[in-house]
Amino acid sequence: MSNEGVDHSVLRVLRTRSEAKAFYNKIASVYDLLSEKSEEPLRNYGLEKLAVQNGERVLEIGFGTGTSLVELATRVGPEGK
Repeated sequence: MSNEGVDHSVLRVLRTRSEAKAFYNKIASVYDLLSEKSEEPLRNYGLEKLAVQNGERVLEIGFGTGTSLVELATRVGPEGK
């Protein structure tokens, strides 16, 4: 089998699904506190690129733990969803 064209910069997953689930269940109650500053630049970048306007409809799917929802709701205003 040839490795030509394979991206070797992708890291191999070293834990099982149940190990990952157990880890995130363990830190769930403090995850937002842990990630607040580290994920803030990405949240801000995403919000900037979306450029959501008053009255628009937005579907937010799986971008963190929902910390952007308040900002999105504020930007779409009472006429948006």
